[in-house]
Amino acid sequence: MTWKTKLSQVLNTLTHYILRYEGGWVEDHRNGHGIYYYVNGDTYDGNWYEHKRHGQGVYTYHTSGTKCKGTWVQGKREGDGELIHSNHRYVGCFVSGNLKGPGKYCFDVGCEQYGEYILHETTTEGETEEDEHLTTITPKWICKRIVDIDSMGRWQKYFYIIIII
Repeated sequence: MTWKTKLSQVLNTLTHYILRYEGGWVEDHRNGHGIYYYVNGDTYDGNWYEHKRHGQGVYTYHTSGTKCKGTWVQGKREGDGELIHSNHRYVGCFVSGNLKGPGKYCFDVGCEQYGEYILHETTTEGETEEDEHLTTITPKWICKRIVDIDSMGRWQKYFYIIIII
């Protein structure tokens, strides 16, 4: 095997693990519109500012095909947006990368579920006194009503759900 063949094989192998970006650059930072291809197959197609997702964009998860559309601020989801799955989508608000506040799930079977996300914070203590506490924030969905939609997009009936926490 020649050195050229070996080099070609190594480059082909490395290409599978290399991140790729196609788009605008300013002073060695991703800026403006661009598409970023992650090692795991995920992509982000949208605006960048100083190497971070910033502005309108779509993040697509390779394994599930789920798309996250909306606005990013300094690399985190912020404001109104959508999570689009294969058979349903969520329309609502993001705060510092977390789902938070009122929103709705739209299901392909013809119903919508309205509710809100609240942030639930849990703190885990370290194993020793010197270890830092680990705080985890988890969005929790609280469904408030379900609406049946007919083929013309009209509400047929709705159900209110009351949850006491």
